Amino acid sequence: QQIGISSKNQSMQLENFRKADKYYSEVLDFVNNNYEKNIFAYYLFLLNYSDLLALLHKDYDGCIKYQEATVKKIEEINDKSTELIKNYILLWSCHYRKDQKEIGFDYMFKTMLILLNEFDRNNFELNFSTNDFMKKNTMYVTSFIMDVMKFSNTNPDVFKKYNIAFPDLIFALQQVIKSNELNASISQAITREMSKDEGVSSEIKIYTSLLKKREELLKIESIDEKEIKNINVKIEKLDKDIDIHKKKIFDKYPEFKKNFANQIANIKSTQESLKSDEALIQYTVGKYHTFVSIITSDNYGVQR
Repeated sequence: QQIGISSKNQSMQLENFRKADKYYSEVLDFVNNNYEKNIFAYYLFLLNYSDLLALLHKDYDGCIKYQEATVKKIEEINDKSTELIKNYILLWSCHYRKDQKEIGFDYMFKTMLILLNEFDRNNFELNFSTNDFMKKNTMYVTSFIMDVMKFSNTNPDVFKKYNIAFPDLIFALQQVIKSNELNASISQAITREMSKDEGVSSEIKIYTSLLKKREELLKIESIDEKEIKNINVKIEKLDKDIDIHKKKIFDKYPEFKKNFANQIANIKSTQESLKSDEALIQYTVGKYHTFVSIITSDNYGVQR
């Protein structure tokens, strides 16, 4: 399938899709009889096969069935996992094809929350290599902004169930995908300087060690149901410990987060720093759309 996707020749692409469909179909009965018992063992199969169902057969219901089953299980373990992005985008696309745009929007919204969480998590973990990750997801951000603009004009009631200010969310996402190597270098230098404080340093070491343990557990690929349950229990305990230590660091050393170079400003704080004759203009350039945010001391708007 990957060969087909990257092919510039449409007839070759279609032929590769059909070959892939044939291979997947040969084991489909076995997968259908077993994937609900342990979906993680069939994660990639279901992701690729769902993609084929949508692309080749226009079977959006089949795609949605497999992907909803997948995300349900992943969310039970880690609803902030970056692995969910592929599943959410596929669900967003299939629901849009079925003209179920509000349901699709919900999955795109979840994708944006994962991107923001990943940005913040990497900041706090002293991992400053988020730039490439964010760039890879820029087209999803621009699609989300486009969706928000469309619903704002056609059905603003869609936003009522979300306890969030969408202008601030868009402004934050625009900043996140513009994170760069210079910001990362500055942030590294500041954090290293602060870490010379023994109190801060010891807390950071405990916190990062817990994160590493969690990452190692998430890498374990098992099809044994008992082992999976045991891993999930360990992850739940680690999550609680991680939250406790993160809160402890922020409470005891509030200056720690203030010194992140990769901080995100909100609209209100930006407006307060602008004079009446000044404006902040921020561009977001995507594959299909370019957006500009304009902030003045008393107004804000986004235009395509």
